[in-house]
Amino acid sequence: MIPLRTADFISHGAPQGSRNEELFNAVCQLRDMNMSAQQAHQMLEPAAIQSGLKPHELATTISSAYSRVAREPATANSYKPLRLKTGTKRRMPRPQETPIKSLMAAAFSEASAFDSVKPTTVTAAPAGLVSSGKSQSYPLRNWI
Repeated sequence: MIPLRTADFISHGAPQGSRNEELFNAVCQLRDMNMSAQQAHQMLEPAAIQSGLKPHELATTISSAYSRVAREPATANSYKPLRLKTGTKRRMPRPQETPIKSLMAAAFSEASAFDSVKPTTVTAAPAGLVSSGKSQSYPLRNWI
């Protein structure tokens, strides 16, 4: 019995981004079922071409899969699709210490605030560039 994932590839091919992986998986499953490389080629060629793979890519993938030791064939009972847990929250990793973060924390107190200026016009003046625009003040904890 052909596993559902392999049957799906044979029937529908695979989208770009997963074509090689799906082809390799299908070839391995057919190899594990004791099919010859030639039988696998005949069975998978239409799906591989439909998916946009070139004939040499199919041949290379079959050669690669058949150079490996066969596994126990997958059966309808042994095949378990990946199920993702829903509703579980994953914690975001803490930001890594960076040189700028260390500098800002060492140079300013927690109560310090910084002004951010979004320039609307920049003009050249004898003393240098002059910017006029809106400014907004942010506390230190928003900057690091």
